[in-house]
Amino acid sequence: RSTLFPYTTLFRSEQAIAAGAISAMISLLAAAAPAVREQAALCLGALSVEAKEKEAARSQGGLRLLVTLLEREAAPEAGPEGDAVLTAVLACLASLTADSPGKMEAVAHEAYKGLLPLLDRAMQLELEGRMSHATCTQTVHLTKCIANVAEHPNGRKKLQPALRHLRPLAQSAEPLVAKHAESAVAVVTWKP
Repeated sequence: RSTLFPYTTLFRSEQAIAAGAISAMISLLAAAAPAVREQAALCLGALSVEAKEKEAARSQGGLRLLVTLLEREAAPEAGPEGDAVLTAVLACLASLTADSPGKMEAVAHEAYKGLLPLLDRAMQLELEGRMSHATCTQTVHLTKCIANVAEHPNGRKKLQPALRHLRPLAQSAEPLVAKHAESAVAVVTWKP
């Protein structure tokens, strides 16, 4: 299987960005092939570490498209390939929502509507003892996204229902899931 991800690691990110990589990755998020969408999300996340690149990705519709992909890739018909894409989308979304403008845009696009059902699914896996490496990774990115979006007052308000699953996940046997769920609980419950 060919991968786009080394593109960002083989070349300096600055060169890739100057060559239009952010725009190219956003375009590839809409590709028909799940593997291409997965790699595009991973590349976009790797390319958008700095504030300038986050803004470029958002201004070109990257965050809006990622929010749209949350529901699409979580649908049962997406199958196991959808899970891999979803993990990459969540990782990229966590990057793009790490700053205040990203949090505001995520709330404006109602990202919480796509995040809450994913938390239901993660909790089900935890209860059934079926948390694998892949689902653990996905859940970590999910809880990071929840924490990021909840740092915005309206996001925090909309994510209050997440607490019923975040609190038990904070007790997970998976250390990274527990750590990030605990962090998300702290953000969602924060009061000014």
